[in-house]
Amino acid sequence: MLRSMYSGVSGLKAFQTKIDVISNNVANVNTVSYKKDQVTFKDMLSQTLETASLNKNSKQVGLGVSVGAIHTKQAPNSLETTGRTLDVSIQGEGYFIVQKGADDTRTFTRAGNFYIGADGVLVNQDGVPIKGLARNNQTGEILPPFNNTILLESIMIPKPSDWDATSGEERPNVNIQSIGKDGTVYYTIVGDEGTLREAGPIVLATFNNPAGLDKIGGNLYRKTASSGDEQYDPNDDSKLRSGTLEMSNVDLSDEMTEMIISQRGFQSNARTLTTSDDVLAELMQLKR
Repeated sequence: MLRSMYSGVSGLKAFQTKIDVISNNVANVNTVSYKKDQVTFKDMLSQTLETASLNKNSKQVGLGVSVGAIHTKQAPNSLETTGRTLDVSIQGEGYFIVQKGADDTRTFTRAGNFYIGADGVLVNQDGVPIKGLARNNQTGEILPPFNNTILLESIMIPKPSDWDATSGEERPNVNIQSIGKDGTVYYTIVGDEGTLREAGPIVLATFNNPAGLDKIGGNLYRKTASSGDEQYDPNDDSKLRSGTLEMSNVDLSDEMTEMIISQRGFQSNARTLTTSDDVLAELMQLKR
């Protein structure tokens, strides 16, 4: 009789976890670039009452259920047209590289709602710099890999009221013209609109197993042993589209359906406990 109670408790815990995950998905239905999570179950150990023989199978009683995995669904998200040049979506695989913290810890995101900071650096919504390919300060050319490692740096764009420390002259105002599919930021200086200048380009990181990345909040991910190390390939198949944002891939109709199923599963397991309790109470009455 205790087996049924323990199985019921394991079912309650498993379905509670699934309801928690579904609730988080629903809460992030409008979060930029959010990837929904999915829960899968697995059965627990079974107690063998009689082992198999030549002419008959084993007799086993299951001991409940547990959460097998919570994985991130990597299905493509829909795009929303914003018309804002600094809103960028990724077509295909890849993640923007974000420098986080004084120790230059690199995290990753697919949220492309960017801004220009007060110092002229391209940043995300939290003011953290976005990484691009390093350029030669004299020629502006992209630096070649060093020891087979691609060199990265923050993307600097001139800003008004940003003073040049060497000359003491104010940097001119600029207009962001476009962001190319390769991540290059094009801008012009007010008064010299005929000359198109470049900054960047934004570089993307790819992973052998992107589903293995850990979410750390703020639309950011960090690499794990499961995801493997990031790979910087400016010539990969990923393309950037300026003026659009990647939206959440949460489908409310799917989530509501899963919520109903999970609720019924939770109720059924709760009923298992009450039924087991009733049987135990009946057994207690037999001695009277």
